[in-house]
Amino acid sequence: MDNELPIYTEEEVATHSTPEDLWVLVNGKVYDFTQFHHRHPGGPRVIAQNAGKDATKTFQGAH
Repeated sequence: MDNELPIYTEEEVATHSTPEDLWVLVNGKVYDFTQFHHRHPGGPRVIAQNAGKDATKTFQGAH
């Protein structure tokens, strides 16, 4: 069994930028927020603004 995680390019992450398919890059890791963004404690807007992008600076500034 292969336990390696997939590797995504920033271009691939950028294609996942809609509420129905929402990925965010933080600290070099890709997170799928599709099912979570509407329940985010900071509100869905902050996730939506970073959809398909590297949100590391935003994340570090808030945590």
